[in-house]
Amino acid sequence: MIITLGLYVLTRTSVYGLSVSSAFFHVLGQFLVYILIVQTPYIMLYFPFLSLLGMASGFILAAIVAMIIRALPAASNMTRVKGVEKAIKREEK
Repeated sequence: MIITLGLYVLTRTSVYGLSVSSAFFHVLGQFLVYILIVQTPYIMLYFPFLSLLGMASGFILAAIVAMIIRALPAASNMTRVKGVEKAIKREEK
């Protein structure tokens, strides 16, 4: 998570880049913990296959998130939502 946050802060990458890189580092972290617990590095033979599957699922998830973001109203339009303007006026008083 820290690596992905650093990637976003430094490069302002898209939701696709963040999701795919997060999926990769998640799989990598799982493999490293497994190696530490079981004390065998042979599981790394599966790493290329599982990391590709993880990155593919990260890409699919990013596509879904991108559709949701596009469907949501912009923050500037949020004050036009029913009842929000009244609540803002009440808070100002």
